[in-house]
Amino acid sequence: MGWRQAPTWAGPRAPSWAGSQAPSGLVVG
Repeated sequence: MGWRQAPTWAGPRAPSWAGSQAPSGLVVG
């Protein structure tokens, strides 16, 4: 697992499981 690009709609509002520290537009996957 590692960082991956999330859909544009995710942006800084990525799911909570991504972590509040996650960079905008990125999620842990």
